[in-house]
Amino acid sequence: MRTPIAMQMMMMSHAATVDPTALSIYNKIAIAGGGQGDYWDLTESSGTRTGGANGNNLSVTGTNGTETGLRGSGDLAWYAGSANNSYLSKTRSTNDGLDVPASSPGPQKYCLFGWMKFHANTVSVCGGGTYAGGPAPNGGFFWWMKTTGGLSAYGGDSSNSTWVTADGTLPDTTNWHFYCLWRDSADGKLRMQIDGGTPIVSSVALVTATQSSINFSIGGANSGSFKADVGCSRWGYIKGDFLTSTEITWLRNSGNGRNWAEIRTLAGH
Repeated sequence: MRTPIAMQMMMMSHAATVDPTALSIYNKIAIAGGGQGDYWDLTESSGTRTGGANGNNLSVTGTNGTETGLRGSGDLAWYAGSANNSYLSKTRSTNDGLDVPASSPGPQKYCLFGWMKFHANTVSVCGGGTYAGGPAPNGGFFWWMKTTGGLSAYGGDSSNSTWVTADGTLPDTTNWHFYCLWRDSADGKLRMQIDGGTPIVSSVALVTATQSSINFSIGGANSGSFKADVGCSRWGYIKGDFLTSTEITWLRNSGNGRNWAEIRTLAGH
């Protein structure tokens, strides 16, 4: 049976609108595209923050805060101000889409990325990540640890007593910046990139981590410590892959970012 001409034209038109970069990102994150992880716009004014890709909603501990997002007036972002004593988190199930991938068959790839606006650089804080509780690396984990005057990607596995950092400089405490943190399976090293610049690389490889992490959080550690004075917007986590330089540029979108609806629509979903 032949497909009607009008329907063929619609199908061709739809196919022509698919952005290959958006589709690649979608497929790395969404279960529907074969990916694992999730994506949070963080634009809600209060309450649970929705995992737009795979439904991994983040609950709020402490007092909610919001601030103007990177797109300006009308664009809300979540504010994890230290005075609010709050952070977003999800208690993981065993070996789910928010932990690190298994070391076997490997290789281990994972990526954490999103927009942050630091409001202070006077204390050590946790930007977020997936880990096994507390600020200590109990099991596999992967997070941003910002220290006074600097910024570090931090990963480790206490069962191997091994920790690595990729140490950089905090750009400023005024503007939104796009951060991307990942483990490159080619050499096992941890990489941190800010605003699509030259990646900062750990001096040694990050050991393969166990899947024993039990928490995923944004804006602080589940232990209640290391809460950040920071705004957060449009965060994503990828388990089993990481972003390419083209994908990072596309997600930055000249400083405007991309919400999940835009990614999904441009990916043809």
